[in-house]
Amino acid sequence: MDYILFIKATVDVTPNPEEVADFKYVSLETLRSMMDPASGLKWSPWFRIIVEKLLEPWWLDLDATLTTDKHVDVTSIHHVL
Repeated sequence: MDYILFIKATVDVTPNPEEVADFKYVSLETLRSMMDPASGLKWSPWFRIIVEKLLEPWWLDLDATLTTDKHVDVTSIHHVL
């Protein structure tokens, strides 16, 4: 089971350097290009599933994602083939 947390706010990011080497804010379009295998970047299988199958509707409808259960799915199981 994985949890995805969304927030719409101005925040200061101070990651634990023992856990996070770097971070950056990206647009949905930039994230899509970063997920392309040709980018050379490596992603965990669960994150790839989230981006490829679930993230876009959440991202494009962020207010509903944050304030309603419109995008909640507690019945589907997604797996890597």
